Amino acid sequence: MRDYLILICVLLTMASAGPANGQFFPHRFDNESGLPNELVKATAVDSLGFVWSATDGGLVRYNGERFDVVEGDFESTYFKWVFAASDGRIYITSDDGFFEAEYSLSGQNIRQLVENSNYYDENTVSFPKNIYEDADGTIWVSDDRGIGSWKDEQWKYYFLDDTNVPYCFTRAVMMTEVNDELYAYTNNSRALIFNEEEDKFEEIGIAEGLFSIEAVAPWKNGKVLIGSNQQLIATTPGSSEFEIVHPHLHATTLVNQEDNSVLIGTWNHGIMSLNSDENGFKLNPLIDGKDINCISHIHVKGDQYWVSSDNGLYYLENQPFTTLVKDDFFTFCEDYLISPEGILAISENRLVKLHEQGVCEELIRHTTGFEEIALVRGTTYISDVEGRVFQLIGNKLHLLFDWSRDGKAVNSIYEDKRGVVWLVRNEDTQVFAQLPSGELVEYGHSKGIEGEVLFLKASRDGTIYIGGKGDNSYLYR
Repeated sequence: MRDYLILICVLLTMASAGPANGQFFPHRFDNESGLPNELVKATAVDSLGFVWSATDGGLVRYNGERFDVVEGDFESTYFKWVFAASDGRIYITSDDGFFEAEYSLSGQNIRQLVENSNYYDENTVSFPKNIYEDADGTIWVSDDRGIGSWKDEQWKYYFLDDTNVPYCFTRAVMMTEVNDELYAYTNNSRALIFNEEEDKFEEIGIAEGLFSIEAVAPWKNGKVLIGSNQQLIATTPGSSEFEIVHPHLHATTLVNQEDNSVLIGTWNHGIMSLNSDENGFKLNPLIDGKDINCISHIHVKGDQYWVSSDNGLYYLENQPFTTLVKDDFFTFCEDYLISPEGILAISENRLVKLHEQGVCEELIRHTTGFEEIALVRGTTYISDVEGRVFQLIGNKLHLLFDWSRDGKAVNSIYEDKRGVVWLVRNEDTQVFAQLPSGELVEYGHSKGIEGEVLFLKASRDGTIYIGGKGDNSYLYR
């Protein structure tokens, strides 16, 4: 059988513009994946990249490998919402009340902000549900009776009436902002505007015939999209006139995208995207209802799409893979890099450049095999299996460091936010840091590292973590 080099590369141009038709590839998490309950109400990604989900079996956090049930002062396992605020805090609602979570690699702190109560009390909340953050950073929490706000460690409750018994068990009041005004749409089809001067919500007009509003989002030209269990409409806040986007679409969640489209999660029609032009509304199906249904929430974080549903949690791959190169000239692709020079790949002892239509150009054939390739300070660093590190200049390798005497190859090259280049060698008891000045600094036993270094990782805030094993496993910061 012939050996092939097959390089599979993400089509990066699709990431920021939002998904187009046919670009979603759902991956489902269920009980077998570690979820305590497949009824997932809402999901949020925190600043460290951990995925939090509110389920009927508890609050869970996913670290990329497993789901952990989050421990806290919780009596109920019925969680309704989880929300990642702009300041990095995680806010949570459950049948116990309203909570705040702060999480870091050193631990977590969960505290109850407002207790749950079956009776009207301005200092409590009654079975809280969905959460919204406005442009000023105020956190709004809806429940069966009205809306509560949380700002600067202060809780204030706005009682609406006692008829707001929600048809939907995860959301009672949907909020949105249009032209710097804050609007609230209740599940029992009331529309209100927040009067900031008088500090109260005031009733405004709403389209006749709407029943069980479940989703709202700002739309073009000062309008708002309203999704109910009957239809999806576009209307101007306060007006009884409206345009029908779809007459029979049970929209449960609406998410604004960077390209001005809106992502629509539905109960039985899967996921769609909505846009419009001079010819009217354009609905594009993304995922069929046979693949994902009973959707309660969609959370978008960068190019990550997480879908909460009554059938589990879904992660949507919105960047399909395409084969760029399939060429028997090389045995296999060990690593690749998107550099200023183009797409570079290492295959055993060859460095190749990939051109359009899958054309390969061999740049360098090395005497020994290559180990690692990385983009550092705008240039390309390459290590070989014997312990040397090179800088690629033009089509030539220039030697930077030579550890070939002990034969420990550099298997990890990483540039941090300060411009320091970190180098980790196979089975080594130390790591090296090349400062922006070019000076090489060694971190070993004298700097506190004990035992063999296994990995070096950086968190999103730029902190470097070094893990390994000696007499015991360790993690250094």
